[in-house]
Amino acid sequence: MGFVVASSTGIARISDAATQMCNDLACVLPVVSMLMIIGAGVVYAAGQMMGAETRARANTWATAMLLGAVIGILIVVVAPSVLHTLYADVDVDACTCVASLSGSGSGTGTTGGTGGSTSGGVTG
Repeated sequence: MGFVVASSTGIARISDAATQMCNDLACVLPVVSMLMIIGAGVVYAAGQMMGAETRARANTWATAMLLGAVIGILIVVVAPSVLHTLYADVDVDACTCVASLSGSGSGTGTTGGTGGSTSGGVTG
């Protein structure tokens, strides 16, 4: 277990960390934002069935959740540019969430036909 890695410099490690942070933001924040939007709707709807004081609190919580979701989406949009400005080695195009499929039975489907119909599915 060593503290210094001879093959990578400090700047390269910072650039790698910034790229990893960018990837993590691109994967996690959109999901959290959508969950916050759904949660805001649930809180608002539940608050409408309660008394006046609880309704006002639910309204405030729902508004805060919506604002948090909007801020999360803005971070996802702006973060790659900011990180690229701070660290020129950060690959802005690599800051996307790529889901990896593992396991057996994954395959490709075909899209086609007229009128937008699709056919195909998972092959194993």
